[in-house]
Amino acid sequence: MSIALKWHYEQQVDAEEIVKELQENHRKTMKQEWEMGEYAGKLGF
Repeated sequence: MSIALKWHYEQQVDAEEIVKELQENHRKTMKQEWEMGEYAGKLGF
């Protein structure tokens, strides 16, 4: 879905970069690191 949205808005896609970002976000979620990173104290999308 991330790739489709990026293509829709930018007409270009770096799938490897998107996969890396998704993997990093998954790792942070599994380790519950969101409270310590740049998103600390923020809610929403």
